Amino acid sequence: MDTSTYLGSPRPDWRTYVTWDRPGGTGAATISYWFVYPFNDNTSVIDHESDWEHVRVVIIPEKGAKEDALESIYFSQH
Repeated sequence: MDTSTYLGSPRPDWRTYVTWDRPGGTGAATISYWFVYPFNDNTSVIDHESDWEHVRVVIIPEKGAKEDALESIYFSQH
């Protein structure tokens, strides 16, 4: 197997994609940070290419507060 193809792009070329929305008129903000991992070589059963992973943050506005409140953080992985 030619392992040179698994080197991927240099770290300065790596990107994080961000999406956000304010569902339901509650004022809450859902922010998602997306990362792509082109290779997932593992010594266990999982060995495949191209994984998208993300972190989702939900923020709730706090009336009269200087900062909004963090409601939840979700980390995806597999």
